[in-house]
Amino acid sequence: MKEQILLFHFEDETRLNAVRKALLPLHIACKVVPREEWDTPLGALVGLETAAQPDLPAEELREEVLFLCGLTSAGIQLTVAALRKAGLYIPYKASLTPTNKDWTVCQLFSEIYQEHQAMHSRQERVHTEE
Repeated sequence: MKEQILLFHFEDETRLNAVRKALLPLHIACKVVPREEWDTPLGALVGLETAAQPDLPAEELREEVLFLCGLTSAGIQLTVAALRKAGLYIPYKASLTPTNKDWTVCQLFSEIYQEHQAMHSRQERVHTEE
């Protein structure tokens, strides 16, 4: 699989262009996934075989999601560093895994949103206890 980044819910054209510009030196293809394809399994969006999904109610994605496909650990680190250097904060990022390849972006977002909330909750408790 070739390295690529899927972008979901990037509605601000200026911000989208800034992301593309930041990632351009890395030579990683970036694809904005239109709303009509949000119910497609993530793996299928990058050409992988995926398990059939039951008909799930379509959820609305409320935040930007950056989905990294086929990148090595070094490639992921370079991507995050390039975004940080450009001053772009995208809290909801994930990499393609054997588990999430069958999920839709809304299922993925639900999972990483919960992880994000749990992480911040733990950090708040640590700071409160200090």
